[in-house]
Amino acid sequence: MAVRERDLQERLRVEERRLEEVAQTATANRNRIRTFLDTTRSLREELDRVLARLEERPPAPPPSPSPATDREDPEPGDPAPEDPDPRESAGAPAEAAEPAPDPDPPADGEVPAPAETDRPESYTVQRGDTLSDIARRFGVSLPALLAANPGLDPNLIQVGQELKLPAPGDS
Repeated sequence: MAVRERDLQERLRVEERRLEEVAQTATANRNRIRTFLDTTRSLREELDRVLARLEERPPAPPPSPSPATDREDPEPGDPAPEDPDPRESAGAPAEAAEPAPDPDPPADGEVPAPAETDRPESYTVQRGDTLSDIARRFGVSLPALLAANPGLDPNLIQVGQELKLPAPGDS
């Protein structure tokens, strides 16, 4: 009986050590989770600050084309690009094309009618779009875009979502 009692006491000590190790591991995991949550919160705040700065900044102008970077890789089946005439000087400025004359110029004192555009009445949200970008792209204010889409959550737009576009200049 004494042997069996010693075996049980030894098993009890082993189980108590295991339980203590599990408790220490749980405490360490809780601390890791807290650190992870704090880091995630800090990163989210930084992301919000960066996005706010991007919303305030005007869009960057498109890069000016250069001969070295203006080339696209041809797709299979595309005709071969023409080589430039070696007789043309590389540094010579390109000739400026004259604009075509207006076939129906306005009479003196008459205000010309605005040009008709092929602007769509709606837009399908693409990956990477923001409402500010869409408004800028179509020449409307963000409040006008939101007003044209009642019920739209400005913080949650989804790829494929259809947005109604207000008329240009609507504010």
